[in-house]
Amino acid sequence: PDFSVGDYIEWDDRAGTIDRIALRVTRIRTPAGEVIVVPNTELATAAVRHPYSENRYRVTQRLVVGYDDRIDDVRQMLVDEATAGERVLDEPEPVANVTDLGPGAIELTVWFWVGDPKNKNIASIRTNFTARAKQRLLSEGVDLAPAGTQELSGELSITQTETDE
Repeated sequence: PDFSVGDYIEWDDRAGTIDRIALRVTRIRTPAGEVIVVPNTELATAAVRHPYSENRYRVTQRLVVGYDDRIDDVRQMLVDEATAGERVLDEPEPVANVTDLGPGAIELTVWFWVGDPKNKNIASIRTNFTARAKQRLLSEGVDLAPAGTQELSGELSITQTETDE
């Protein structure tokens, strides 16, 4: 197999850290702490992914802002907040790009790389970045998650009723 004890792998709809590799089975500890024993034939025929290759992991975070916001400024603020994060690598440097123009908002995606992901809680890093980015953008008056627009059609009629006076 193309993995070793201690590697975090993902295959099919499962994931975990390799505890032991034997002749016929591999013992894996899931993120929930369960130990599963997987036949090596299953791992040999599945597409196995190593999300933490080269001791780094790319964090991806999406958010939407209003069309009235200055996108270049928003992108720079997001890069600044990503750079301020713990264990965020300088190379490759964090980036924030427009990934979609929706009917009522612009979607941006931020990418940044984190070092030593096996020993760091990626969800915590993502949460901390999101909290910093939200605070920064709101303090700068950026319209986060603007309401979507909907077209309505139809007829409206008004009837006046008589009242007793």
